[in-house]
Parts: sequence; C-alpha cells; structure tokens
Amino acid sequence: PFGPGTRTFEDAGIRFSFPTGWAVYDNLPRSTGFGSTVAILGNQPWGLCLPGDINCHYRLRLEPSQISVDLGVGSLFTTNICELGADRSDLAGRGSDDPVAVGHLMRVAGRPALATDYMVNQKDYYLSDAWREWTIAAPGGTSSVYRISAKFRGPGAQEFSDQMDGLIASITFPGPPQDGGDGPKDCGPPFP
Repeated sequence: PFGPGTRTFEDAGIRFSFPTGWAVYDNLPRSTGFGSTVAILGNQPWGLCLPGDINCHYRLRLEPSQISVDLGVGSLFTTNICELGADRSDLAGRGSDDPVAVGHLMRVAGRPALATDYMVNQKDYYLSDAWREWTIAAPGGTSSVYRISAKFRGPGAQEFSDQMDGLIASITFPGPPQDGGDGPKDCGPPFP
C-alpha cells in the first residue's frame, strides 16, 4: 500500500489522486436522504460480500496495515459549513467512550473544509488506530458537502496519514458548481 505512484478517481463532481496500491469500489447503490456513499477506496479487500453490498463490507474489520476510505456526498440540512466551522460542535463526543477529536479549518481546492482527526487506538469495532475525516463544501454553496472519511490500522499508520494528506491536496472540482442549497456561497473568518 505504500508503493510509488498514483491513479485518478473522478465521480460526483470531484476528482483526486490516490495510491496505485489501493482498490476502488464504486459499484455502489446510490441512496437518497442525508447522503450517499459514492466510493470506497483503500487496500482493505471487499471480502466475500456481493458487489455493491456496502452493509456487508462495513461489517469487516481492518487487518494490520489496512486502510478504508469512504467518499460520500450529502447535505448538512440544519446548518452550513460556515456555522459548523465557527462552533465546531462536530468535535464534541457523544459519550465517554468516544475517541478524542481534534480539528482545524482549511480550504480544499479553494472551498471551506473541516478536518478532524481521531485517536482511536484500536478501541473501535474496526480495530482502527486512527480516523481522519474531511467535510468539504461543494462548489456553489455551503450546505452541500463532500465527506471523505478514512480509518486505518498500522503498521504504517503515519504513511496512511501522509497518503490521505496527498489525496486531499490533489482534489479538484471539474465542471460547473452544483446546487449549493441554502446559506452563503462561501465562508469568511474563521476559515483561512
């Protein structure tokens, strides 16, 4: 999973590069409602699940030196990324067993984004060492977002983290802006 080289993925208005050692599973049923998973990438095998059976795949645990990355699209509905960035209520744990979360505000391909890192230390169902998540405002608004969520297990956790930084840095949004929903088209402070 740490070999040189990248490939490109493009779907749902987003394009990015990812390591050549990863597989792409994008034959997934599109759902409606709060969001939809567009693709799952990484070096975690699909397992004995039927193609497109995302629920079966989500029952698999990570083995050593595996990463799984979900790309989803959706809407924040009750808020927008500007408000969420100002209060960072997404960092609050749901209970005493939740992993410690730290986050920062950034821009990804010029769009406001929330970056969140969780130190899991293999206490979750998946036996992850860490989770990293990005919520990125889609071009054209601040309520529709892309979500990129990675969970990984070492050895090689730092390399996976570095690969995710590279994936995020490579993001572009080809094509016209999507329907941004309600709210402003972009965010000011505290976003950089």
